[in-house]
Amino acid sequence: MEAIPVPFPGCRTVGLSRFGDDGSMYVLAMTEGQVWRTRPPARGNVRRPCIWQRFASGLYHPIGLQIIDGGIFVAQKPELNELVDRDGDGVADQFRTICLGLGNCRPAGHEYTFGLAADRQKNLWIALNTGYFWTNPGLRQSRPLAQGSILQISYEAGPVWKWSPTAAVYPKRHLARGPNGDIFFTDNQGD
Repeated sequence: MEAIPVPFPGCRTVGLSRFGDDGSMYVLAMTEGQVWRTRPPARGNVRRPCIWQRFASGLYHPIGLQIIDGGIFVAQKPELNELVDRDGDGVADQFRTICLGLGNCRPAGHEYTFGLAADRQKNLWIALNTGYFWTNPGLRQSRPLAQGSILQISYEAGPVWKWSPTAAVYPKRHLARGPNGDIFFTDNQGD
């Protein structure tokens, strides 16, 4: 295990780091709505500092990050985006919407988009929690249709993406790809 400093003091990183084809490591700063990247120093090379560069900002509580064929995908509360650096300057200048209308933006809602796992066929998987929070039980009766669902966002040639619920009515949970490419989910809190 090797300790790597966070991009800035107080950075609230979420999820697991992902590595791009060039060896760059990406992390999410959830509350700041940012994506940061760095090239970690070679193992044991303590002389070279870990220099962070902000890759994207302006996201709304991003929690999931996935890299597929060099494309950088981020799940945030209301949608799933591909972050594109069109001019090659190391900063995303296009947020291409892959999946919209997740319904996670109600005031006082404790709603998040979890996961962002990729399966063998390059499909993306996300989980939408129910939005139920013990201090505001009324949210349970008025949740959007997809809340409490696991969604598969299917990749087709183009690339064109389409989403469909594959499982429903679970509390908050996380998704991950297992060693054989299967997708697993787990509850992270609740009853």
